[in-house]
Amino acid sequence: MGKKGGVSVSDNFEEKKQRIKDLLSKSEEEGIENVKEELKELLDSFSPLDLPEIEQELVDEGKTPEEISKLCDIHVELFKEGLENKVDLDELEKGHPLHTLIKENNEITNDSEQLNLLLKSLKSVEDEDERKEVAKKFQQRVQKLLEIDRTHYEKLEMLAFPHIERRGISSVPRFYGRNITKTRRT
Repeated sequence: MGKKGGVSVSDNFEEKKQRIKDLLSKSEEEGIENVKEELKELLDSFSPLDLPEIEQELVDEGKTPEEISKLCDIHVELFKEGLENKVDLDELEKGHPLHTLIKENNEITNDSEQLNLLLKSLKSVEDEDERKEVAKKFQQRVQKLLEIDRTHYEKLEMLAFPHIERRGISSVPRFYGRNITKTRRT
């Protein structure tokens, strides 16, 4: 590989991977919040394609799912931030699986935010008729969210995970699959 700032890119990559491992170990002692910003900054310096490889290495080295899920959670935060700034749904053909998944994900996020607002409103409304109306809207929003949720995660597992696994990366589907299972139970 080439040189970057006097250090070969491959050496720099290996150093950054080791730094991630060190920060994860440090987080076990000090808590994830104490290393979160440094981890985010470090993760942001990797290509999104490198991160699953690092997660897979951690699995191969015997890290527990709980330890790796800390990294995954931060990775997801960064991924969301990156998607918010980079993915333009208009560029994707309507009906494209990614278009559908992103659209549904946006609907889930919107419905969740609306549920939060309706719940706050429900707590503060004193008029009984108005309270019933807000409760009805809340119930409708929950029902809509459950309908989207039921199929959304199945699509994600069926469409995205096989492509990821074919590239030899099993950690991503395994950890996200755990989160999906957790989400379905709640």
